[in-house]
Amino acid sequence: MADESMPNPLDAGDLDVDETREWLDSLEGVLDKDGPERARYLLGKLLDLAHARNVAIPFTANTPYLNTIPKEKEPPYPG
Repeated sequence: MADESMPNPLDAGDLDVDETREWLDSLEGVLDKDGPERARYLLGKLLDLAHARNVAIPFTANTPYLNTIPKEKEPPYPG
């Protein structure tokens, strides 16, 4: 299934394009069958294993934070 939004494994200097495609196809299958909650769980397990095996994972400051204070109720920002 060719999808413009999916990353092309060849773009990253992939050493095993077939394996990468299998992993991406598997994730697509989980998303289609069981949804994002299951995909999130599995990705978390993969990260846990990677950390346990001392795989360096790039830091990301992205969080699932959502501002719940309406803009009109926020105090003025100093400066």
